[in-house]
Amino acid sequence: MDAGFPAVNSQSIFSQLFDNNQLVATRDFVRPWMADVFFDNQHGTNVLSLIASNDPETLQAGAPDANYVLIITEDDDTEYRIEEYTWVRGAEYADSLGVDIIHSSVGYYDFDDPSMNYSSEDMDGKTAVITQGAQIASRKGILVVNSSGNYGSGESTLVAPADAPDVLTIGGT
Repeated sequence: MDAGFPAVNSQSIFSQLFDNNQLVATRDFVRPWMADVFFDNQHGTNVLSLIASNDPETLQAGAPDANYVLIITEDDDTEYRIEEYTWVRGAEYADSLGVDIIHSSVGYYDFDDPSMNYSSEDMDGKTAVITQGAQIASRKGILVVNSSGNYGSGESTLVAPADAPDVLTIGGT
C-alpha cells in the first residue's frame, strides 16, 4: 500500500507480474473512481522494485515469484487523517483477497491541519485509527510491515501504524 505505482505496467523489471498473472488485484482508495494505479507518486514503484523486480542484469529483488496486490491509500498532495481510514479500507480489501503480508511505507504523526497532529504520547500502539487497523490485521494473521523514521531522528521518528505492538517496524540509520 502506497501513494502510486507509475510505470510498473511498462517496466521490464516487472514484466513477470503481468506475464505470470502475479498481479492479483489493484485498487485506488484515494480516488476510487480511478481504475488505474500506474500513475501518481513513484514511491510505490520504488518500494515494489526492491521486492518484486526480476532482472538479473538490472535489479533482482527478493520475492519476484510472489503474487502482489497494489493498493493506493496515500494521498501525496495532502496530509489529513482521512488517509488513515483509506489505509484501513485497503487493509480490509487485502484481507478479503487472502494476503499474507501487508507492506506500507507510510506514517502519520503531523497533518496539514495542526489540530489533527499526534503527540509522542499518542504513539502508544492503540490511539491512531491506522494503528488500530494494523493491529487488527496482525491479529488476523497478516504480517504487517511498516517503515519508521521517515521523519528522521527526533521525537516523531515513531509514527502510526509503526507503533502497533504486532507490526514489524523497520527503520534505518
